Amino acid sequence: IGQKLSRSKSDTKPKPSPLPDSFITAARALQSEGAKISVADNNTELRLGRMGALPGSAPWSHENADVGNSVVSKDNLVKPPLGLLWFGGPANDDILPRHGHGPTPQVIGGRLYIEGPNALRAVDVYTGRLLWQRAFPGLGKFYDNTAHQPGANEIGSNYASADDSIYVVYNRSCLRLDPLTGDTLSTFTLPGQAKNRAPNWGYIGIYKDLLIAGSEPLAITMTKESKVPSVVKDAPYSSSSKHLVVMNRYSGKILWQREAQQVFRHNAIAAANNMIYCIDGLSAASLSLMRRRGEEPDSPSLLLALDAHTGKLCWSHEDKIFGTWLGYSEEFNILIESGSPARDRARDEAEGQMAAYNATTGEIIWHENFKYNGRPMLRGDTIYTEGTAFSLVAGKPKKRLNPVTGRATTWAYKRNYGCNTPIGGQHMLLFRSAAAGFYDLSTDGGTGNWGGFKSGCTANLIPADGILSAPDYTRT
Repeated sequence: IGQKLSRSKSDTKPKPSPLPDSFITAARALQSEGAKISVADNNTELRLGRMGALPGSAPWSHENADVGNSVVSKDNLVKPPLGLLWFGGPANDDILPRHGHGPTPQVIGGRLYIEGPNALRAVDVYTGRLLWQRAFPGLGKFYDNTAHQPGANEIGSNYASADDSIYVVYNRSCLRLDPLTGDTLSTFTLPGQAKNRAPNWGYIGIYKDLLIAGSEPLAITMTKESKVPSVVKDAPYSSSSKHLVVMNRYSGKILWQREAQQVFRHNAIAAANNMIYCIDGLSAASLSLMRRRGEEPDSPSLLLALDAHTGKLCWSHEDKIFGTWLGYSEEFNILIESGSPARDRARDEAEGQMAAYNATTGEIIWHENFKYNGRPMLRGDTIYTEGTAFSLVAGKPKKRLNPVTGRATTWAYKRNYGCNTPIGGQHMLLFRSAAAGFYDLSTDGGTGNWGGFKSGCTANLIPADGILSAPDYTRT
């Protein structure tokens, strides 16, 4: 901040002398929130430091923003109009191709983590500097193609982030990495045997001191040539898993596990409120395929709320469970059951209906039939989807006043082509609209563009840690 220098006749270099007390007092008075000023070297130098997150910022730690699948960042700093902080950074040679729909980049602790074929990378969001990149031969293999497959939209991400650890599913293990260096701190495997080996990991999520895993993914497939669907147990990749396993995320100690009566859908696992919410049930399309095999589940589909640390059942529903998606609103303590139908998402996504539950008691608040597309984004008292919005509390379409007629009309927005599904911030919806695009929620101001670049088919405009990060996810 300041340094006072003096020079004597015999000196070749200036020597610092004490700063005036008035300067030190004035500097301390200007300390901003979260910043700390210290005096060093006999009052000759002031040092300013800021430790921890920017006040009002929040991370993006999972595929769908958080382990509750809100799909909305809690960061309150990222809002239009935005200015360019930096551009450039490491090349996209080691980033997954866009049409394979790899995992969404994650931002926490000032670092952006993004996966490539055979690698994981960490970049400083405030400068663009490459902090580290570590080789993992075979990592990202499932997403490394250009087939317009659902990818992580269907099976979920293979990594999740915390401020002190990054958890990466690699082969049949989960590696706990040091965020500073990328070095391995611990290696975890799942209990049980599958094909004489530890089971494959399906789902991965972090909740407080817990690591939540889906074990033994189960895939139901049918090719054009076959007349009978095939069932692959302990598949390397699938939208659902046969077991739910919860362990201490530092020691790897297994706390509890539960076997599904049918399967646990990865996108229908959410943790919040000291509970883990999950759907134990096949989708309607998968049930139809199983019936073509002459098989019928022994039990109905279930919506479960389990104690996060013990696995004890808190509440459940088995009547009219239809969803392939669960999302949690922390502000209203509401659990949403739905699907996430859209281009390049799973073919068996539920659609046409949505339901809301009291997340503590399981009481049904509403169950409505309406058309929507994309992941439900839970922001405030509103559920935003692809172009439409609904009341979180009432389940009715959101209205706005037409600026010309003054009459109430259905809330909607439009965007140009983009094969990703929107994600949300506190002040913006973010998507591709030919180029990188957004909708201004702060003023209800319409769809806008950053016209100089294209965002990815995987959502990669990430509002977190006070910055809108836009890593290049457009290779091929």
